[in-house]
Amino acid sequence: MRTIRFRGFNAKNNQWLYGSHIINRGKHFVAPDEFADDKTWEDYEVETETVGQFTGLHDKNGREIYEGDIVRHDENGECFVVVYDAPEFCYKDNSFGYRFMVYTSELITVIGNIHDNPELLEKGGKQ
Repeated sequence: MRTIRFRGFNAKNNQWLYGSHIINRGKHFVAPDEFADDKTWEDYEVETETVGQFTGLHDKNGREIYEGDIVRHDENGECFVVVYDAPEFCYKDNSFGYRFMVYTSELITVIGNIHDNPELLEKGGKQ
């Protein structure tokens, strides 16, 4: 069974949060399974555009791969953005997903994400 987990960026604490995705009154939150006693809901609020779901896959170093990650294919140096293209992950428009990665995840390295490292895609797709 695939682990369902999300991540999102919390500007208040300047950090990425990992856990369950909750939408309440139009605001997005990513909260761990257990809330810390000294935290408030504001500590779990994330920027909507940064929310991404864990694909259930890992790169060659064991790092979890999320939507919005920038990954490099080790054989040809090309960089791609991980996107979800319903009804399943697939290769499309310089992006790839589940169907492609399931066979090559041992050749994929997460090198950043589109929110923290957009410049990685401005280099022509090769590293």
